[in-house]
Amino acid sequence: LACWYGAFIGQGNPLQPLGQPGAVATASAASGNWQTITSQAELAAQMAQAQAAGKPLLLDFYADWCISCKVIEHEVLTDPQVIQGLQGYSLVRLDMTESNADQRALLDRYKLFGPPALLFFAGNGREITAARVVGEIDTAGFLGELAVAGTELGQ
Repeated sequence: LACWYGAFIGQGNPLQPLGQPGAVATASAASGNWQTITSQAELAAQMAQAQAAGKPLLLDFYADWCISCKVIEHEVLTDPQVIQGLQGYSLVRLDMTESNADQRALLDRYKLFGPPALLFFAGNGREITAARVVGEIDTAGFLGELAVAGTELGQ
C-alpha cells in the first residue's frame, strides 16, 4: 500500500516509497530554482538570459527513465552544501525524456552519449570543461567539481 501511495504522490524510490523524513522541504527548495526546458531554442534563450545577467549556468541533462539522473536529483542536488554552492547560478534542467531529434542534436553538440551530464558555463557562455560531470556522481564528487568551476570563475 505504501508503494502504491508513494508512486501516486510522485516518489520514485520503492525502498522509501513515502520519501525521506525532512527531505520534502529541502527537495522543494532545491527544485524551485530549476528551469526545465526540452529544446535547443529554450536552451539558447536560457543561456542568453544568463549571459545578459553575467551569471554562471549549470546545465543538467536529465531524463525520467534515467536511474542515475534520479539519484543525482534526489541525493546530490538536494544536499544543503550543494544548494549553497549553486547560489548565484542559473540552474537549467534539459529534460530529455522524449529523446527526440532536437534533444539528440544537443547531445551531439556537447559530445555526450546521454544523460546524466552536468555542464558548467561561465557568465560569458563558455563551458568550464574541467568541471564537466558525465555519469553518476556523489555529493562529495559534485562539490569537488563545483569547486573547480568556482576556481575557473574566480570565486
